[in-house]
Amino acid sequence: MPGKPTRKPRSTAQNPSKPTPLPPARAVALDALDRCLPAEASRSREAGQGMDAQAALDRALRQAENNGLSARDAALATEIFYGVLRCKTRLEYILGRFLDRPDGLPERAVTAMTVAAYELLHLDRVPARASVNWGVDAVRAVGGKPLGGLANAVLRKVAALAEHPFEPGFFGPEGHPETLARQFACPLWIVELWLEEYGPKTAQQLLEAQIQSPAAGFAVVHQRPDARDVAAQLADQPGCLAAQGLGVAFAPGSHPELPVDGAVVRQSFAGRKALLALSPADWPEPVWDACAGRGGKTRILAELGKSVQASDIHRGRIRALRTELPDIPALVASALDRPPFDETPATILLDAPCSGLGTLARRPDIKWKRREEDVDTLVELQANLLVNAWKRLPRGGVLAYLTCTLNPDENERQVAAFLADHDRASLETEWTTAPDAPWGEFFYAALLRKSDAK
Repeated sequence: MPGKPTRKPRSTAQNPSKPTPLPPARAVALDALDRCLPAEASRSREAGQGMDAQAALDRALRQAENNGLSARDAALATEIFYGVLRCKTRLEYILGRFLDRPDGLPERAVTAMTVAAYELLHLDRVPARASVNWGVDAVRAVGGKPLGGLANAVLRKVAALAEHPFEPGFFGPEGHPETLARQFACPLWIVELWLEEYGPKTAQQLLEAQIQSPAAGFAVVHQRPDARDVAAQLADQPGCLAAQGLGVAFAPGSHPELPVDGAVVRQSFAGRKALLALSPADWPEPVWDACAGRGGKTRILAELGKSVQASDIHRGRIRALRTELPDIPALVASALDRPPFDETPATILLDAPCSGLGTLARRPDIKWKRREEDVDTLVELQANLLVNAWKRLPRGGVLAYLTCTLNPDENERQVAAFLADHDRASLETEWTTAPDAPWGEFFYAALLRKSDAK
């Protein structure tokens, strides 16, 4: 009829050329997940692909912030991104209970439903209807109306699950490794390793810790004349779990008021505890931090007033260390070579490359990238690093060995094997993070001394 207005479609998602825009936080989370866990790696369950989690998130956030992303949406995107990485296979198992052929769906559709399922099960402040609606829109944009209808039915069932505790046996027979792997979203090989090495009780504690947000750790920049006062002020804030030196730890979900003038940097409090357990204030100098990374442990040594030199094989990490700690001599060098500095080190710190199984709460992408066969290669590398460092130490020198993993082959047995082969080596201190520690991260540390006898 002439003059009659054209009726607009109820939802632009029904028009494949104009899909409904995703809410900003969800769009960022999906973008970061795609960068961190590429579709081909996720689909084939291959490991070792994709960007580092924090790097993937940072890039997605920068791109969105250039387009006006709010601070509130950035915080929500961060929470969703890390939450999905921590709970990934648990969420996929739950979705699979309501899907006939989940492997036949487009990867992007599965990821969108996984993110929506995370919201439904873990974010009480987000209305269930909102999570279902955007999840359906995202799936419909990928697979059309039929797939959108499937997503609607599945996500409504997930929403119903959120209202009631999971029935006994939902994830499988109680106590079975496969059940624990599903329940706690952890690869079966890690579950079996922890059960064998630590027993059911401790393994359960470790599994519970790795699926939750870790404590937030900070350190006050030691160069500031008021550093001690700033640290004391932080320690007095609500949510502070502990303070040690210039380091503080806050409970997950806390919102500490941090100085905005660059006085505070992020730093693992569990890592600080591990290093300080070896009494570094008493180490002979100079100290060579041979696997310094971005300088987390280097900073603590400088805080203690130690004469420290730093190196790492990765140029980008040394560049970051030089920016953060411009007064510390720092060079790109391998810890398998001679010390790159003129002065012979009296102490060598090996914050060794490891499987990272103690940091799964903070770096959950490790679960989906690390392979069981990687561990043997790392164990061999660690042994070579220990031997090389030992050769560079003078009599009476000290060797500090740290890892951020939960695997005796890389920790206690690695050090025991070294001691068995070096009769002039003695173990002065051995320390591990307690399984019930509130930090959500777990470290191993050992201090070895070379006999000064001729």
